[in-house]
Amino acid sequence: MATTPVNASTSVAGALRSFGQHLAADGLKFTGERRAIATALFESDAHLEAEELLLRLRHSGSRVSRATVYRTLDLLVGAGLARKVRLGTDHNFFEHILGRRQHEHMVCVGCGQVIEWFDPQLARLVERNTQEQGFAAARYTVQVFGRCADCAEPES
Repeated sequence: MATTPVNASTSVAGALRSFGQHLAADGLKFTGERRAIATALFESDAHLEAEELLLRLRHSGSRVSRATVYRTLDLLVGAGLARKVRLGTDHNFFEHILGRRQHEHMVCVGCGQVIEWFDPQLARLVERNTQEQGFAAARYTVQVFGRCADCAEPES
C-alpha cells in the first residue's frame, strides 16, 4: 500500500514532472494554472479545501478559476500525488503525499484542529488482514473524532 507513485519524486519539482507526465498520458495539457495549483498544494503542509486554495492563489496574483482548481485537485488525486479526505465536515480537504508515509487523522470537534498520527501496529494489522482476505488494498484511512487537549480541559 504505497502512498506515492513509484515514479514520483518527493520534491516539488519531481512531483510537477510526474504530474505533467500523467496529464500528457491522458492527453491533457499542463497549463500554467494547473502548475500554479499543483505547486501551491505541494508547498503546503496543511489540509486545504479547494476554496482555501483558490483564495491563496488569487491572493498571490494567480488568475485561476474555481472550476480549474476543483478539476486540477481531482487530477492530482488521480495521479496519486494528493489525497482527498473528509474531516468531519461537508467539505473535502486535500493534502499532498510527497515524502509522506501513510498517516491517520484525529479531528477535534471543538476547534477543528487536525492532528496527524501514525501507528506501525495499525499498519501491520491492516496489511495482515487484507492479505488474509486476499484483498488488494490501495489505501486505507482511519479518522478519530473527539476533543483535543485544549478543548477537553474543563472550564474553571
